[in-house]
Amino acid sequence: MKPPSTALTDFSDRWSPVLVKELRQGLRSPMFVQPFLLIHLCVLVALMAEMTAAGEGGGSRSGLGLVVRLGGSPFWVVTALVTVVVMPLRSFGSLFEEVRAGQSELLLLGGLSRWQVVGGKWCVQMLFCGLVLLSLTPYLIVRYFLGGFNLWENVMTMLNVVGAASAMSGGVIGASGYRSVTMRLVAVAVCGFWVLGVGLFNQQLIRTVATGGGMVLYGVVSGLSFYVVYTATGLQLGRSHLKLSLLPYEMSPRGNMMALLCFLPMMVIAGVVVTCGFGALPVLVILAVSMFRHDAPWRPGKGRRPETVTGFDTGWRPMY
Repeated sequence: MKPPSTALTDFSDRWSPVLVKELRQGLRSPMFVQPFLLIHLCVLVALMAEMTAAGEGGGSRSGLGLVVRLGGSPFWVVTALVTVVVMPLRSFGSLFEEVRAGQSELLLLGGLSRWQVVGGKWCVQMLFCGLVLLSLTPYLIVRYFLGGFNLWENVMTMLNVVGAASAMSGGVIGASGYRSVTMRLVAVAVCGFWVLGVGLFNQQLIRTVATGGGMVLYGVVSGLSFYVVYTATGLQLGRSHLKLSLLPYEMSPRGNMMALLCFLPMMVIAGVVVTCGFGALPVLVILAVSMFRHDAPWRPGKGRRPETVTGFDTGWRPMY
């Protein structure tokens, strides 16, 4: 009789420790299992509603017709509500719980950067979103055989949902560092307002891109690029909660990031209006670069090495 296999089934050591920790906790969390089951039940109801509306001639006079005009098919409306609104709330208090338990200091002293901490949480959230969308593939096949399946519109809608989930996850992770639950609710509400607003606007552009020409496609690309900027803003807010110390000339970046989370979309709108729509993408690229470079960690000057008085290299490098 052969002995049982002793092959390792754990995560690889190449994976980020924060990513592994969040995966282990998240896969057992009710905030993942329950929405995962809920979305399949809701999608079945949405597919039945689509079939009923198709049999009645589109259902343009019913409440379903209003849903279709605003957010697309009921299938994608249900998917967006679960992946963009419900699932990101799993991280509502994640950063504050780690700061209160002293785990964040241990992670940072262990050599991890603040980007790795918040980025690991965001990556896990996006993995869950991808898992949910992958599980919905059979329903897309059913919709294809039902007829009226526009491949371009469905692919762009999926990208819109993924981008909105990314931005919402970043905003919730950033808001989760506040001690006050009221501040977290305010930050999440502001983030949800802008993300859902941009998502609905993008969806209207996606539905008209076939007849609107290249300018509408440019607007869709710009709208999807907004999610990158807003995701970086939310993660930067999360990084500001993990900053262990400030230099004498530094100010806490927390207030600046919260202000940007609220008013950055207005800056984008102002840039679009001033350039008559043509400068939307350059404005978003500039803001994205600024967001990823904001609050950069301090490094020793060029050509300097952290040495002791004896002249030996200590190997210390600031990684916060």
